Amino acid sequence: MEPMAEMEPALYVRDAWARVSPMVELAGAAYMVIHNATDADDALVSASSPAAEFVELHLSSMDEEGMMSMNQVTEIALPAHGDAVLKPGSYHVMLINLVEPLTEDTEVELTLEFTTAEPQTVSVPVLAEPPMMGDMGDMGEGMDHGMDMEEDEEDDA
Repeated sequence: MEPMAEMEPALYVRDAWARVSPMVELAGAAYMVIHNATDADDALVSASSPAAEFVELHLSSMDEEGMMSMNQVTEIALPAHGDAVLKPGSYHVMLINLVEPLTEDTEVELTLEFTTAEPQTVSVPVLAEPPMMGDMGDMGEGMDHGMDMEEDEEDDA
């Protein structure tokens, strides 16, 4: 194993993916884990992409009656030495007024802006279904509560 030539970035993105969108007029969503390797808290405060006219940070949540709602947020906290998990049914990056549909096996470029860390541009693969990765922590929770709910059995309680 050779020594590291460069230091790791203070913040880095892993397990990024965007959901396929069948039509241009529909919005798309991107998900990821952002790791903060520093001793100080930071926050994701905005994002941009050539794939969409507008890019917003959103939080999806379920109310007492089981109805999903989605609200724009001004930031997503990145705790020191911790992760911000952006996943279906929770925090995500919303791509609004797409330039063209997000199609499987393509990539979307996203530039992420933080409170203190330098901006980062990442290539996000577009997938028809969420990736199944064992090291994504609790990312699997809430997977059925994304933009296109297919399984309603859990919501009938």
